Amino acid sequence: MKKLTAICLSLCLVIGVLCGCNDTGSEDADANPIANLTEVDISQFPDAEDYDVYYWPTFGIASEIPVPTWSNRGWIDYDEEDHFRCYVGYTTPDDFHNYVAKLQDSGFTVNYFNDGDWRFYAETEDGKGILLYYWEKDSHMCLEVARDCSVIEATYIF
Repeated sequence: MKKLTAICLSLCLVIGVLCGCNDTGSEDADANPIANLTEVDISQFPDAEDYDVYYWPTFGIASEIPVPTWSNRGWIDYDEEDHFRCYVGYTTPDDFHNYVAKLQDSGFTVNYFNDGDWRFYAETEDGKGILLYYWEKDSHMCLEVARDCSVIEATYIF
C-alpha cells in the first residue's frame, strides 16, 4: 500500500511540474492589451522622427485608461501614480480620432473639448482628466492624464 501511495504521489508531482512548465509566454490580448502593442512599420512615416520602443505601464493611472495599441514606439515623459504623460510615435490622424472615441467610450465625456483635428480634453465623472495633442508633421500624439484635473489644466492651452 505504501508503494502504491508513493507511486501516485510521484506521478502527481511529475504532472504538476510538467503542467507548470507549459507556459508558452503568450498572453491573452483581451486580458492584457499591453501585450497587443503593434510593432510599427516605420517606412510608412518617412518624415517622422525616429521613436524608440517603449513599454506601457501596468500600474498607476496609465493602467486605468485605454492603451494606444497601434504603436509601441514613443517615450514616457513621466509616470507617477496620479499623473502620466507620454508621446505615442508613428500616430496617424485615424489613430488619434479612434483613440478619442475609445476615451469617450471609457467615460471621458465631462467638460470635454474636441476641435476634431489635433486637440482633445475631457474628464470622467470622478474627476480624472485627459489631454491629447496630435502633431501630424511629426506623426506623434501627446497624452497626459491625471487624477487632479488642475494639473493638466495648467498646460491646457486652447
